[in-house]
Amino acid sequence: MNHPSLLGTPTTASLTLREVLTRMGSKHSPRIDLDDVHVLRHVYRPGGHEEMQKPEDLTDPEKLLAYTSSQHFSALKFTATPPTYWVIFIADGGRRARLFGTFENRGELPVQPGATRRFFDLRPSSFLAPLAGTLVIDWDNPRSWQRRADRVADRPVLEFRA
Repeated sequence: MNHPSLLGTPTTASLTLREVLTRMGSKHSPRIDLDDVHVLRHVYRPGGHEEMQKPEDLTDPEKLLAYTSSQHFSALKFTATPPTYWVIFIADGGRRARLFGTFENRGELPVQPGATRRFFDLRPSSFLAPLAGTLVIDWDNPRSWQRRADRVADRPVLEFRA
């Protein structure tokens, strides 16, 4: 579980997502705090959303970005005012979620007449980039796919994959 570039010194204590986000956020310029972060977890479902129907869809950067940037209009389904940084995890079996990457939300795009979804201008971010594909956390509620960072901050880090 040790990750020297993140921790500075090896440790055997339990590590949480809060510690990862705050340590990496403090090194980022400008600083990134928990309030600046929205965390999402994507899964594939055969017969579900057209972009996420096969396991390989979770590893296709273009599909994943298109899927993530398109959100429901309802504030009950997706936050009305999402923060700047979107940390994207993908299902990794059971309650496990592996970091796919982090994107900077540059704002909501203008709504087209007749649109049924909102679209966001998402750009790859260097925030957490060294941990993409390696950071695995416990996602406590597989049905919940998006949350504010402070609501998932205490999720344990399960491993750093090589």
